[in-house]
Amino acid sequence: MSDLMQKVNENDSRDEFPTEAIEALNRIKLYEYYIPEIYDGKLRDLDDTVNIVRGMARHNLGLAVAHAKTILGAVTVWVGGDHAVGARVSYIIRLGGAVSWGLTEREHGSDLLAGQLELSVDEAGTKHLSGEKWLINNATRGSALTLLARSAKTGGPRGFDLVLFEKAKHPEGSYETLDKELTFGIRGSDISGIRIHDAEIEDIDMISAPGRGIEMVMLGLQVTRTLCCGLSLGAADQALAAAYGFAQARTLYGRKLIELPQAQAVLAKALADHLLNEAFTTFVARSAHEMADELSVHCAAAKFVVPTRTEAIIRQLRSFSGAKSFLDDPTAVVLSRVERDHRIVSLFDGNTVVNLTSLIGQFGTLYRSAESSTSAISITCNMEAEVAPMDFGALTLFSRKGSSLLRELPDAVNALSEPLRDRATILLNVVDNTLNEISREPRTAVDIPNSSYVLAERISLCLAAAAAIHLAVHTAPVHGNPLWKNSVWLELVLDRALDCLLDRRDTYPETWGVDILETATKTFEHFATQGACISLWSSAQEAI
Repeated sequence: MSDLMQKVNENDSRDEFPTEAIEALNRIKLYEYYIPEIYDGKLRDLDDTVNIVRGMARHNLGLAVAHAKTILGAVTVWVGGDHAVGARVSYIIRLGGAVSWGLTEREHGSDLLAGQLELSVDEAGTKHLSGEKWLINNATRGSALTLLARSAKTGGPRGFDLVLFEKAKHPEGSYETLDKELTFGIRGSDISGIRIHDAEIEDIDMISAPGRGIEMVMLGLQVTRTLCCGLSLGAADQALAAAYGFAQARTLYGRKLIELPQAQAVLAKALADHLLNEAFTTFVARSAHEMADELSVHCAAAKFVVPTRTEAIIRQLRSFSGAKSFLDDPTAVVLSRVERDHRIVSLFDGNTVVNLTSLIGQFGTLYRSAESSTSAISITCNMEAEVAPMDFGALTLFSRKGSSLLRELPDAVNALSEPLRDRATILLNVVDNTLNEISREPRTAVDIPNSSYVLAERISLCLAAAAAIHLAVHTAPVHGNPLWKNSVWLELVLDRALDCLLDRRDTYPETWGVDILETATKTFEHFATQGACISLWSSAQEAI
């Protein structure tokens, strides 16, 4: 694997696509985790696929983006396509073909309702596709694209359809691929586009029912936003490993840097943020099975929290390396590359503002009392429990009952032992106050006030911390994992979340005693000796 990753890094430095690595991943049939069980694939548990994405990103984020893009391209087929088109896409994937998702256009960016790629019907009833999609991952190298096309002149939410554009079906001259764009990060990726010239589209190429294209995209985004969190976790895995290696090797004042309390505090802070991200991502991925009707809330919050906090982790660790960050040093190279590559994750599948706006649109249900399923929470948050198979048809555009994660939080807090219960009670008060403020926000689809975005950010972090509490309550401690000794991981996570929510200055190392800092340090050592990423759920998690 090390030789292959060296080759990938060389590809990156020359803006070349990582062909050899993609072929190696296809040889072990990693793509089976992108295909649902109904098509004889291995996509049964979304958390498994998230960890596959994380495992690739842990080695190289650009490689993960290039390979995992296929599930992003196929997800609307799983959500809204009939079995015949699903079988076709599964066949394409098994042949090693990449499937792209063509949503954005040069003049309109993420404003999907302004898209101009046109699906028209002539007098004979034949469909034709004309127009351009741009900044599309694998648009040139891919075998097929799922394209969002305007099917009604006036557009609107019911004026778009989804079309499967399989290149092999269309004659030369009916389309052309656009040049690869040079990008700051993920430099080897095929970020290009496609221009289609009056290509004939058959009925069997239609993915969505007439006028349902935007709806299918919105449902598919709930899955892909969750998967994007796996990219962030993998990026943080890289950064944490590099920073720990630096702290072990660097000597300062006659001692290893890792032995100094301030260095331990910096690493512990990064560790805490990472564990919060992992807990939230794990919950959201598993909730897609048991609480699919609430995924619209939880995935939007996670897509805001996890990438942005990962950006902060990487930035902090690069600063931790000090003057080395300006030198041609192995640690600096890793941290610089992962920081550069990870910036794109916040933009994937709806940027930060888009996700917060989606959450604001569901404010009306968050503070209302509604019936929730305690059993769904307990199954979702018990890592030893098997979730139901993924049912893409169970996804809904909006959660009519808000978030069971928040409604069931008081019971979870009461189940904690001291002193964790005290910290969690503070969080519970923050949640109540935030929901009260949300209830007073104006309900308008335009001119959203800044205060709504502030509240959306705050409730997103509350949801992340609540997920951590539920997981701690419902999951038995993982044997051999130092993070579970005395629930030290939850103490780290709650302190970090409360620091941010209460806008208080970082309280460590004053409140994080020697035992907490030493445990954090031992955690890094424990996983480093096993060659594994830091994870709550295993003593040696290796996705690939």
